[in-house]
Amino acid sequence: QKIFANLGIGDLNTARTIYDNIKTRAYSIDSISISVIGEIVSMFRDNNLNLSNNSTSDKLIIEKDDIEFPSKFMLHQNHPNPFNPITKISYTIPEPNFVTLKIFDVLGREIATLVAEYQDAGYKTVEFSGVSTNGGLPSGVYFYKLVAGSFVSVKKMLLAK
Repeated sequence: QKIFANLGIGDLNTARTIYDNIKTRAYSIDSISISVIGEIVSMFRDNNLNLSNNSTSDKLIIEKDDIEFPSKFMLHQNHPNPFNPITKISYTIPEPNFVTLKIFDVLGREIATLVAEYQDAGYKTVEFSGVSTNGGLPSGVYFYKLVAGSFVSVKKMLLAK
């Protein structure tokens, strides 16, 4: 978002610095953003991107139709698994929906709600920390459940201390 905001105001140097920062720190970026940012970086490299604060004719336009959205609902296996203390849970939703993502213990008790909101279609990733929930969770098996519209999926994960 910061990259696109700086591009929007014509600050190419800051946009490039932010991208380089993200790349060197190996932050997680969704596949759509990677594709778009990669194209922008190529334009930087080839000097085909010419935006300035005074220019109204040079515009970067990303059409919504050009962005690939997932074709089906999917809940992915968390990674790393087993985890200690943090893991990432990824999922895809092909259409806007109210989404909930919850963590449960083996007895079915709800441990945490990671997501409970209306979300646009796309590729999503959420972090879960076993140490910040209820003063820290004990080692063991936990389940995470994604509900989006009529789609429901549950996967198992292992917290190992």
